[in-house]
Amino acid sequence: MPAVPGYVIGPGDEVVVRMWGRMEGTQRLTVDRDGKIFFPKLGSFHVAGKTFEELKTFLQGKVSGIKEVRSDVSLGRMKGVRVSVIGEVRSPGWYDVSSLHTALQALSLASGVKDIGSLRRIELRRGGRRSKRSTCTISC
Repeated sequence: MPAVPGYVIGPGDEVVVRMWGRMEGTQRLTVDRDGKIFFPKLGSFHVAGKTFEELKTFLQGKVSGIKEVRSDVSLGRMKGVRVSVIGEVRSPGWYDVSSLHTALQALSLASGVKDIGSLRRIELRRGGRRSKRSTCTISC
């Protein structure tokens, strides 16, 4: 899935920087646990918490400091989330999803709801509590 401009960068995300001109190449930079990336020849930068649009502008500014070099910034692999899908689904269990997946997409990974299940009552839970945002358990 393409990253939306408001996507927030965090540990585990992969940033891809393509450069051309006087210096050419592609750098694949993974955000570490401290929220930093290491860009060879430029150094270490704290990027966690920036939106994708902010990160893009920031890195293009850093690369433009190299004479006659242009760049493009995109996201490679996005950080993942491990969710448990339980209840009246065809294949309950743990699934690795991107942080952009929705609850319905996670249900689809579990082969959908059984005939006796219902989409009218879906609960998203994190740490045993009902959640309106991120999920750890999806139950039908």
